[in-house]
Amino acid sequence: MGLLFAKLMTVFGDREHKVIIVGLDNAGKTTILYQFLTKEAVQTTPTIGSNVEEISVKKTRFLVWDIGGQDSLRATWNSYYCNTEIIIMVVDSTDRERLTLNKEELHRMLAHEDLQNASVLVLANKQDMKNSMTAAEISQSLTLSSLNARSWHVQACCALTGEGYPLYSPSKMNPLCGRCNRVVYPTEKVNCLDKFWHKGCFSCEVCKMTLNMKNYKGFEKRPYCNAHYPKTSFTSVADTPENLRLKQQSKMQSQVLYKEEFEKSKGKGFSVVADTPEMQRIKKTQDQISNIKYHEEFERSRMGGEAPPHHPQTPQQHTTPVQSLVNMFQKRFRAVYDYTAADEDEVSFLDGDVIMDVQQIDEGWMYGRVERTGQQGMLPANYVEAI
Repeated sequence: MGLLFAKLMTVFGDREHKVIIVGLDNAGKTTILYQFLTKEAVQTTPTIGSNVEEISVKKTRFLVWDIGGQDSLRATWNSYYCNTEIIIMVVDSTDRERLTLNKEELHRMLAHEDLQNASVLVLANKQDMKNSMTAAEISQSLTLSSLNARSWHVQACCALTGEGYPLYSPSKMNPLCGRCNRVVYPTEKVNCLDKFWHKGCFSCEVCKMTLNMKNYKGFEKRPYCNAHYPKTSFTSVADTPENLRLKQQSKMQSQVLYKEEFEKSKGKGFSVVADTPEMQRIKKTQDQISNIKYHEEFERSRMGGEAPPHHPQTPQQHTTPVQSLVNMFQKRFRAVYDYTAADEDEVSFLDGDVIMDVQQIDEGWMYGRVERTGQQGMLPANYVEAI
């Protein structure tokens, strides 16, 4: 509902408005009245009958009646109802035993025909006491939510200090605690996490250990100790079409993958060829010829240069693909420089070494076997010459 007085000051204008302050005895009604007037706490005695004062707020004037709350005087409250526009009911927030009586008196008063259009302001007084109830608890106990057709508001306050008064200067008001929602006075105030706290209320949300400015950790503007600080985790990302497209694009642009593919293909001139049955047959034949040639050279060197007996074959009219592969592997080269292998797939050799089983890969690289060491691998074409 907001602060009723703040609204009424802009609605009612310059004319005088009648206000009654009611409540049970010892609730603090007279102290609140003179706190409005003098902005300080005054010594009071139990009201016998009533007190009346005029309060001016800007251009609006309020004629305020403070009515005694003793049991014998509550029966006379109805004599003050005529022309009343605002009802201020003061409730002792520490008096839990008489909350039901407060509720009965309030609803009996609101049922009177002279108060059908009156607005209600409930002041939950004595908030400076540790055992006091909050404004929400008092609102629930008085069932204020049932007043659907009437303007009402409940406000926590302290009559001795003026804290929480609708007409009190905001610059003089102390803030409410971020945990217990009660007034925080300067001597016990902790300002942290965009809130004000009592020193005793500034504690861990889990274990309730009292914290200070040196050992607290904040999470979502709530204090935690180091042991119970919430552990954050990564959020999952949905595989939406847009996210999948961005993921694929990032993968294509990855320099790491480009470097990996480059290192794999470095020095190799082979093009990607489909693994058809025909290509598998040619590859198998090539491997067999390579092993035959290797053993032929090995036998020749073991027997002192004598080649194994040659079995003549029936001459053929044309050269087969297999014979072409044999002629290619019989080509020999001699190294004209020393070379040290730079990669695992390369082979080292010295000046004068014979390179056998040579296969031309591209203009810059060849594949062959060093006769002296028996090692096979890649070698630069400009380091050798044909024999």
